[in-house]
This record gives sequence, C-alpha cells and structure tokens, in this order.
Amino acid sequence: MAQRRATFSQADVARVLRGAAAAGVAVSRVEIDPTGKIVAVLGEPMSVAGGNEWDTVLPDAEAQRIADKRH
Repeated sequence: MAQRRATFSQADVARVLRGAAAAGVAVSRVEIDPTGKIVAVLGEPMSVAGGNEWDTVLPDAEAQRIADKRH
C-alpha cells in the first residue's frame, strides 16, 4: 500500500497560529481535514459545565504517589 504525501506541513500550522497571535486572538483548537484544509477555531476553549471529578482525583493521586516514593 503506497503512503500518501502529507497535504500540509508543520510550518503551515505554525503560520496559522502566529497569525492568530499577531491578531491578538486565542486559538481554541486547530482542525486539519484529509484534503489538507486547515481550520483554526478561535476563542478560549470551552469549559466543562460543573467540572470534571477526575481533575481533583488525579492530581491528589499523583501527589500521594510522590509522597510514597519519599518514604
């Protein structure tokens, strides 16, 4: 099976991000479709309503793991 050549480059994505930064606009995410079309979704990332319970559980577990290694 022949591999397809990439339709975009890292430089293309960097150019989009630099342009948004120069305009003073935050980029929430970048989407690239199979044809190579690059879409920058502007604005701050949406927060999850009510938060995510794992946001508090996982950091606590990591802190405990580090503390256990010290003793």
